[in-house]
Amino acid sequence: MFFKVVVECGHVGAGKSFEAVRYWEAKNASHALCSASSLPRAKKKNLTVVKSVVPISRREYDLGLQEEASNPYLTWIPRPFEARQAARRAS
Repeated sequence: MFFKVVVECGHVGAGKSFEAVRYWEAKNASHALCSASSLPRAKKKNLTVVKSVVPISRREYDLGLQEEASNPYLTWIPRPFEARQAARRAS
């Protein structure tokens, strides 16, 4: 099954957050909820960071993944350890 999941995300300033729409494939809505709450950038308070889980079609899911890929905030890729160390030394 495919789901449209609205997740409360952080890393935008102290005490601030925003809601991001993510697209998820899971066995059922419960699995989508648990998996989405552990995504990078999701607030880590508890499961209430997931605002909604809505079943969608495969077509909506595919279009949603394309939309996610175009959002640089959601496609954040962690830098290798060496790059992080070099950045710390430079600052």
